[in-house]
Order: sequence, then structure tokens, then C-alpha cells
Amino acid sequence: MQSKKTILRRGFADMSKHSLEVHDLVYRRGERAILRGINLNLGNGIFGLLGSNGAGKTTLLRLVATILAPSKGAITFDGVDAFREKGTYRKSLGYLPQSFGLYPGMSIHEQLSYFAAMKGMSNTKREVDRLLPIVGFTKEDMRCPSQSLSGGMKQRLGIAIALIGSPALVILDEPTAGLDPVERTRLRFLLESIAQDAVVIISTHITQDVELCCSEMSILIGGTLKYMGSPHEVSESARGHVWQIDISRNDLERLKQLRRVVSVSNLSEDMAKVRFTGNPIGKGEAPVSPTLEDAYVYQATQCYVNDAL
Repeated sequence: MQSKKTILRRGFADMSKHSLEVHDLVYRRGERAILRGINLNLGNGIFGLLGSNGAGKTTLLRLVATILAPSKGAITFDGVDAFREKGTYRKSLGYLPQSFGLYPGMSIHEQLSYFAAMKGMSNTKREVDRLLPIVGFTKEDMRCPSQSLSGGMKQRLGIAIALIGSPALVILDEPTAGLDPVERTRLRFLLESIAQDAVVIISTHITQDVELCCSEMSILIGGTLKYMGSPHEVSESARGHVWQIDISRNDLERLKQLRRVVSVSNLSEDMAKVRFTGNPIGKGEAPVSPTLEDAYVYQATQCYVNDAL
């Protein structure tokens, strides 16, 4: 599944109307390589970029959104070069950054109208009326000023701004941040609908976000794509490397130092049920079926651990 160049090819039979290609992407900050050897070939659908804070997710999305320029490599969308033809490329782009600002004093309706006009929409009212219900805003919400919005409402407004003009390339950096469970479910259904006719990329450090809505994904660790495939395939990459054991607190602390622990359940004051990844430790552990969270921890620990206790 994982080629030498770490290229992911994905698509949905007759629905692959669009194509995003990222070729040998490198991004350096000074002498430090933040990203290196990034290759992707994505068609219509939802692609999940899973990684911890500081792994390089936001940097990669900012490169695809043309906010940053690469040190090396190329990005094209439907054959349009992202940096040589930036204006044309950006016409297809909708982008939600991890952090974004709103104009104080402007209502939800005014914010959307302003950004729709900035994006060149000829009928801003029609576009705003289309967007408000799909992100769950009511007529009463329309008049709310930005400074009074809850975190979830602000995030939904940001998503609506990213979807102005029905972009064919949608990039959402941590889109579920601040959303409650109902809002997260609504967003998942929305993205599944959009992805029928668009390339959608989401970044997250929450495995459930990827499991529920992404048909393809990658784990980004230390600036490189360590594994790619469907969530099930990525989970299976940890098979034979996930264990469960009832263990003493002292042994638990030794495991924690190696960053191998996935979860801990208290059994008593002195004992705990522990799920961990890597090699067995010879204390009666039993193999268990891997989850995506297990695979995430397992892939990450390969960068840190000489796998021995």
C-alpha cells in the first residue's frame, strides 16, 4: 500500500471529477525541514490528515492553500499549478485556517455577505441564504454580532465562509474544534455531501473524526507521511503490536516513559488494566485487535522508541 515515494491514490469510480497532486513537497524554516517528501494524489472524497500538535499538519494545509510557498516541490489542482497560476488555483479553493478572525460588530449575515462579495459572488444574498441552513444557522442567528458568538457558532461561521462559492477544493484545519457532538455530526454529514463533487481535506488530532467521515487518511509524524490508506487499513498496520495487560503501577510508569501506553483503566490502588503498543514485555500480556487510536500511537512511537522495556 505504501510506495517508496509514499503516494496515495484515491478516487470514487465515476465520481473522480477533480484531482489534487502534491509532488515531492519540502518546506524548510531556516535549516530545519518542517515537511519533507510529501506526495499525494487525491480525487473527490474526504481525506483525513491525522497528527499530533506540531507534527506539521497546519504547515502542509497552508502550503496547499498557497498561504506558504514550498522550498521544493509542486502542487496542482485539475492541472493548474498552485504557485505559477495562483489566481486561477485560488478560485477553486475554500480554506478554514485553524485560527481565524472576524470583524467585530458585524453580524453573521454581514460577515458572510462581506466574504461572498470579496470572493466575487454576483448575488451575495442568494449565497448567504444557501449557506446559513447548511451549517445550522437560524434566522435569529443571522443577526448575532461576531463578538457574542460561542466557540461552536464561530467555528460554523468559519466553515460557511470556507464553503462560499461551492469550492472544488476544500481545506479545513481542525474543523471540529469547539463543536459539540450534535454539531460534529452535522458537519460530518455536510462534508460527506460536499465530497461527492469536491476534494475535501481535514486535519485533526482526534482519531474519531477520521474514522467517522474519511475514506482515506494519512498519519503525519515529524514532517513526513508515515502511513496511508483507509482508516481500517491504517488500524491493521498495528496488528500484532497491540497488547492488554493487568499490571502494577511501577511497571505502568516504565511503559509510560516509553510513550507506548494507549489507555489505562484502574483495577485497584496498586493495579491497572493497560493497553499498549510495541513489543510484548513478557508479563502475561495478551494481543488485542487494533483500533485507529492504537495505530496512531504505534506509528508515532516508532519515531521515539527503541522498542524494548
